[in-house]
Amino acid sequence: MAICLRLTGIRAYLIFVSMLMVFACKKEAHSPAERYYGFDKGIVFQEDFEPLMIDWQYYNTDTVSTSVVKLIALDSTALSYQWTIEAATYNTREVRLRFPPDYSLTNRKLTIKLLIRYRTISNTDTVKSFEKVLTFFNPCVSKFNGIFKGTTDNGRHTDSFKIGTCTSGILHTGSNFYLENFQLQCGRYFDEQPDSYNIGYKQILFSATGEFLCNSPSGIITLYGDSICMRYRSFENGMLESPLDHVFRGFKN
Repeated sequence: MAICLRLTGIRAYLIFVSMLMVFACKKEAHSPAERYYGFDKGIVFQEDFEPLMIDWQYYNTDTVSTSVVKLIALDSTALSYQWTIEAATYNTREVRLRFPPDYSLTNRKLTIKLLIRYRTISNTDTVKSFEKVLTFFNPCVSKFNGIFKGTTDNGRHTDSFKIGTCTSGILHTGSNFYLENFQLQCGRYFDEQPDSYNIGYKQILFSATGEFLCNSPSGIITLYGDSICMRYRSFENGMLESPLDHVFRGFKN
């Protein structure tokens, strides 16, 4: 009988300890720190050409060559947002702004500030601040400039392309986007409507819809360090035929 009582006492003690551990785990799982630590994600910047080129693919970057920039607070469930950009303030999670074109020409650096207000588990309103520098750069000095040597997906020979983001031709005044295909021995300036182009920090969109020159290529070029991937469409069998799709991958020569 004494043994049974002793075992019963030990069992009760173990149950009591187990319950304490369960309550302790539950308390740890619902700690305030784990409930609101996520309000610390900060800010991202994106170049924004979408109103001009519907195929524009957004990417996060601290450096831009366009005058239109999208500013995004990564915390999507904050109670309020307050951006301070130069002398102006804005109160939405996402802000799209048009900056003066000379910002890019002068490589201006702009400090962007954001305050977010959120509520903790203890129902206390708390404010966090973020600060990030947005750098503008002149597209004429882009890493896209140069000759890239590589291969085209359905090409039988090594191919090369020359890219110029700030070039002028004999019959072209001003600065224009230039693309030359060495295999075709043909180069084309994109400068007038209906041709169009947009040059970003890591991306170029171009569309040749005017005269049939160099097979009227249209596509997107993405920069990865010193290499590029160019997805484009061209009329290699003449304007009356359906265009062909290509993918060129190359490294700066």
